[in-house]
Parts: sequence; C-alpha cells; structure tokens
Amino acid sequence: MYEYSFSECGLCRKSISYGDKYGVLVFNIESTEKTPKYPDGVTTVNSSEEVHTMCLECAKKYDSESVKSLID
Repeated sequence: MYEYSFSECGLCRKSISYGDKYGVLVFNIESTEKTPKYPDGVTTVNSSEEVHTMCLECAKKYDSESVKSLID
C-alpha cells in the first residue's frame, strides 16, 4: 500500500501529503564569502535543522515579523 502522507502539522496534527503546500521553520548555520567569481558574496549552508512543520492553513497564520517576535 502506497503511503501518501509524509509528515504531520506540528500545530493541528493534520496529515501533510505529497503535493501539499506546507510551511517549515528551519535553523541554518551559514557562512558567506566574497570571491572574485562572486563579488557580492556566496552563502554556504553548513547545517540545517527542521524546527517545525505546519500545514498551509496553520503556516498562513504567521509571517516573518510574527516569527521574529517569538525569538525576541
């Protein structure tokens, strides 16, 4: 039997299926270097951790400013 859902919303627990739009909060450790080839800089993601996955309905309740306020 083929499994259609691959994750679950961390807020409402709704299943998230392949093809669904969803939101993810991630925590990246990055470094940016300027080189002759990339004078404006090139960013490398050294590590990335998924912090929270949300269905689209729950994710739409947030924007970048409201998420930033949770950290402050």
